[in-house]
Amino acid sequence: MKKLLLLYILTFCTALASISGCGKTPNQEMIIYTDYPFYDNVEDAKKSATLIIEGKIISSTVVLLDPNQTLTDKQKEDPEVNPGVEPDSLSLPYTVYEVEIQKSYKGKAAKGDTIEIKQLGGPVGNINYTEEDAMKIEIGGTYILFLETYSDSPASLINQIQGIYKYKDNKITGNSKNNFKLDLEDLE
Repeated sequence: MKKLLLLYILTFCTALASISGCGKTPNQEMIIYTDYPFYDNVEDAKKSATLIIEGKIISSTVVLLDPNQTLTDKQKEDPEVNPGVEPDSLSLPYTVYEVEIQKSYKGKAAKGDTIEIKQLGGPVGNINYTEEDAMKIEIGGTYILFLETYSDSPASLINQIQGIYKYKDNKITGNSKNNFKLDLEDLE
């Protein structure tokens, strides 16, 4: 249900931008509002993630993906998430990052492996789509990532506020809206 709501909101915003002529003006910014589970503490966030890594961002590319294709079998059976109506295909812009794993804290990943993660948003035409509250991911930067993995799609952050932490000079910096502080000891 939440993903369908996101699709309707994005469709409305895109149509509004086209009608108002904003789509013709270079370098327009479109904010995407989403709804993710929010966690009360680090332990709950750790339990939710299927993979937790320290990783260095190697490269990125923007692709169009249909979020309905990433539903798990369990989500497809949940009437709240999937009401059983065949949705129209609506591809959304995602930035897919190649990440070199520096250290694995949870899940099946080894140092030196690379994985792909995706973040909603990216430039398409003259519009730069940005997910609300998303931390900017920089090529060459190192991050602690709390991820949900999929068999047929790049991994995703558990949420944009509590799923990503900049890691530089042995200092962990989270999103300013995060309600808890992360220490390396929390991950061991």
